[in-house]
Amino acid sequence: MFPPSKVDGLLARLTGGPGAAAARMQLAAMGVAAAWRMGRWELLQEYLSLVEDGWEVAGLSQQDEWELCMGALLAALHAGNVDGVRSGLVHARRDILAILPAISQESYTRAYPQLAKLAMLQELEVS
Repeated sequence: MFPPSKVDGLLARLTGGPGAAAARMQLAAMGVAAAWRMGRWELLQEYLSLVEDGWEVAGLSQQDEWELCMGALLAALHAGNVDGVRSGLVHARRDILAILPAISQESYTRAYPQLAKLAMLQELEVS
């Protein structure tokens, strides 16, 4: 078991007290990102349960949506949910490939993060 951390405090703020739904979603996205990067799978599940309904329409930034998507994919992979991983990979790739042609014509700097995301998805698929 891990000692309490700032991530645990963030979870406590998300589950109680007043606050706008969009702000809660942004905080939850940060919590998801921190949890999967630290390998805290139980904590990741808690954050994902906070955002299960409607995170794709909550007005999140593209980066926040990516963090939630990666968190959900890694949680499904960790749980052994092969169908969940496959459908998540298809959805994530579709979103990236929808914008890649336009931004690749603008500059390499704008296209590189999307290519890195595709590489991450490929690594998930082969694992």
